[in-house]
Amino acid sequence: MNIHITCTPEITNTLIIDVCEELNASKGVLNFIASDILSQSQLNKIDKNFNKIKTIDSVSFNDLFKICDGFRNLNDINDDEFVVVLTSIRNQLNWFSACEKRNIFIDTNDWDKFTGKNPKYGICYQVIENIFQSLIGINYENAGRHPNVHFEKDGCINDFCKKKLDVAFKLRMADICDKCQQEAEKFNVDIDIMNHIQDIMENIRKNVRKLNTNENIKLEKVTIDRKGNIRIGKKIVDMKELPSTLFIFFLNHQQPISKTTLKRYFNKILGIYEKVDGRGNSKTIEKLIDPNGKAFRQNKWSANHAISQLLKESVVGYYIIDEVEGNKYFISLSQEYKEIDDNLTLF
Repeated sequence: MNIHITCTPEITNTLIIDVCEELNASKGVLNFIASDILSQSQLNKIDKNFNKIKTIDSVSFNDLFKICDGFRNLNDINDDEFVVVLTSIRNQLNWFSACEKRNIFIDTNDWDKFTGKNPKYGICYQVIENIFQSLIGINYENAGRHPNVHFEKDGCINDFCKKKLDVAFKLRMADICDKCQQEAEKFNVDIDIMNHIQDIMENIRKNVRKLNTNENIKLEKVTIDRKGNIRIGKKIVDMKELPSTLFIFFLNHQQPISKTTLKRYFNKILGIYEKVDGRGNSKTIEKLIDPNGKAFRQNKWSANHAISQLLKESVVGYYIIDEVEGNKYFISLSQEYKEIDDNLTLF
């Protein structure tokens, strides 16, 4: 599937190239094409009201989608291919972006403020977000009432982010919730497209995290008491029993572990669960470590969500259960920042 990315005349070609390179770094069925910038004369042909971009305060969504259609017509792009227009022209609702069928516009303003990082990462995420939303029938007209648009911060690709700073939370969670995955199945979204979207999100998240490693970061100690209660510094982490079990298990390890090898640690994981839960249930743990089931992913997400809600973006990557080396998982926090009660120490 081709995605043609262009921009209005005030945006530099460098941004298009940077965005496409980042998106194409994850190989798959989506092909991101760095298209030519719309010239001022081309924009004038589409709509004379765009004659002086710097004097425009804001425009309607329809005006921006008109630019998408104009670019599509100028370049004879098929209706089943995506057109993405990057622009600094603000929209009247002050949204990050929006889609209509296979047309997408993205506001390029202020991304360094919202994410604290290179603007390309937020823009890349918006490209993927709008492709996914288009494929499951979400558009700018129904977004306000669509059941798969989350108005409470959830870390899912479909979080609305009325508070714009919440967009950083989406970037670091890199997640599509179960409800939205089910919606994708309902719309028969190709599994290869879904896998590619998730790979790109994960790659963006990792690259943002790499930037964090260059910052002057102050980490706090994780403390686990004998009942499995978790603190980071003085903050209490609110986590249910199964996510806590996973978190404590991975915190005990200094090397990445794959889902397929978790069954080797069944007794140790069950031992943690018995202490955290007060009872324990072997069938619950069998489901948790099933590499083909949903329980591992759901509970890993819940653990990471609880951590991400509590900590700043610059440090959260050290504390979450992170995917590394393809299907292997790891908490990268060094031993000096771990204090685990002997009752829950495995090694």
